[in-house]
Amino acid sequence: MWNDVKEFSLDRICRERSLIEQMLEIQDFQRARLKSFTWMKSLICLSADNTPTSATARSFAEHTTEGTVLHEVKANLFDKQQFQYVTISYPWHPAPYESGKRKNFRIRTIEGDEHPSVVRDTIMRRAVHYVQHHHLKGFWIDRQCLDQEDTEKHQIAMHSMDRLYAESPCSVGMLTTKVDHQWKLNALRALLDGSLFRGTGDETVVALPPSLELAGFWRVLKWFVRLVSDPWWRRCWIFQEEYCAGWKMFVLIPCEPCLQQNTPEFGTMRGEIETPAVELRTQLTVFALACQRDARLDAKQKHFVQRTILHKAERYQTSYQLGRHWGHTLSSIIIADLQRRRIKYPRDFLAISANCCTYGRRLDEKALEQHDGVSLGLSLFVQALLNGEILVNQKHTSRAFRRGFAAFFHQQIFNAVQPPMGMDTLTFLKRCRFTNVQLCQEGIATTGYLWRITDALDIGNAEARYQFPAHGSFTRSCDSLRTCLKQLAQRIASSHPSLASRLGRFISDMKARDNSTVRDEFMMAMAKEVARAWSERRRLVIGELPSHGTGCGLFVAPDLRDLPRHVFTSWHNASGSPFRDIQELVDKHVSLELDVEAEPSGRGLPRLRTKRWINGLYFFSQTAEQKVVFPWPDSFL
Repeated sequence: MWNDVKEFSLDRICRERSLIEQMLEIQDFQRARLKSFTWMKSLICLSADNTPTSATARSFAEHTTEGTVLHEVKANLFDKQQFQYVTISYPWHPAPYESGKRKNFRIRTIEGDEHPSVVRDTIMRRAVHYVQHHHLKGFWIDRQCLDQEDTEKHQIAMHSMDRLYAESPCSVGMLTTKVDHQWKLNALRALLDGSLFRGTGDETVVALPPSLELAGFWRVLKWFVRLVSDPWWRRCWIFQEEYCAGWKMFVLIPCEPCLQQNTPEFGTMRGEIETPAVELRTQLTVFALACQRDARLDAKQKHFVQRTILHKAERYQTSYQLGRHWGHTLSSIIIADLQRRRIKYPRDFLAISANCCTYGRRLDEKALEQHDGVSLGLSLFVQALLNGEILVNQKHTSRAFRRGFAAFFHQQIFNAVQPPMGMDTLTFLKRCRFTNVQLCQEGIATTGYLWRITDALDIGNAEARYQFPAHGSFTRSCDSLRTCLKQLAQRIASSHPSLASRLGRFISDMKARDNSTVRDEFMMAMAKEVARAWSERRRLVIGELPSHGTGCGLFVAPDLRDLPRHVFTSWHNASGSPFRDIQELVDKHVSLELDVEAEPSGRGLPRLRTKRWINGLYFFSQTAEQKVVFPWPDSFL
């Protein structure tokens, strides 16, 4: 397998064999059960019980006694009462200004053997200091605690690393860039308390304060650039660790102890600043977006901010709430961020991207690596399609240019989702995927419901309509929704009695829907979108399942000038527990307006071309899903 992630090109890949032939071949490298949780129930951790404490040393960072022994112990990650260990996230190789010596710590194995630590002393000292300061039992650190020689166990652990960091009660990322001046500490405090930027009355707009002098601004910006240029921000594996840990990841930033007076917001560890990684990312993102919207900065300066801050420390949810990445699939954003980072073994890109994107179906990167002529970029693309990523498959699409795999992925994957009311979150975007996917010669085969649009409701102005509020309390929102839907059901009772009856039953059951399940949450959000469209006199269209006659639905037409003719929907409910279904870890839903092509031979599966996202509320009773195929675009043939 050759690494073409940075210089991905379809023309190069297709020089000797057709693209579809290669994709179908790569599909055969799927391997079940690459993810396992068994090994996490007896996780090898390091106990710091017998190491010197702050009572015997003014700062553990000053402790340099050779031969400090840490003991291996086994712990069950899923025993929340007993597991009092922290997972350590750090770059394996020292920074240019950091010592790489490994002589002060020794490891005593469970079997009783003793050997030197493979992790450098600077990291081990800080890990033990953190454990003792927070009164924990010990820590887990991958290079020391994970068997690097057993390739089978290592591969399974690698594919399960997302769950390790997600389930761990606490993780710590160790930066090495030091806060060595008071102004740097003040700038960091101003960043985290939000005083470096200001609101404008609009929740989606932030700005730099007018009083900020540009000379001081550039000094602060360069300090932040240096901070996010720390090796910890530049590795693919560490990106995965931080992303999967979420709010449970804290970063430690070395700080001169004499600067730490009156800084309780930075923790109480001597010589360390401790802050949630998500909070640091959030404030860096807001600061960077405020810079990009400031008229005092020119285009070149704004690009510098994007390249140096957003490309390294962006928080997706914050950017999304402030209007960036709207409608884009989360996977395409993650792939772009991974491509910008360093990785020792390119094959690991498959496992890391699968972990970050919550892909259940995995490709065996070890087996693929043994095959010459297999493209890593194309393997990443196949893995994404197998996990339900929606392909833009309009007939006339151009082949991607040479700008790396991330640009190709962004171009080919559907990035125009229009979330329903109250569901404008990245979680909703992550769930926009096909189910039961199989790649075939004709295209992407999947299952779902193919609706035929049979009628459009009149949007005349004669009748008064209840105004559905865009905001308000949950109780008020539900009351308004019920009132609006009742009015809509009465409007269609004579012309579409079956749909009106289904809508009436939905209204009656609304009290029982407490959004406790993802399905209920999805249905309520779609109901709100339909109600809002009705109150705003937007066009609603009615869909039926022609092959069954047992389904009906209401969809919000995206464009009055071009009403939809067909809609494809699908739904997959994840098991709810990763232990029961490791292969499908995420709920999935799709609601697409599309074109239906005539099958050339008059037989076979319906052939569908994606057009745009469409929101709607639909009902069916014990109706079997239909198998369909989304043909490959012309550029793939």
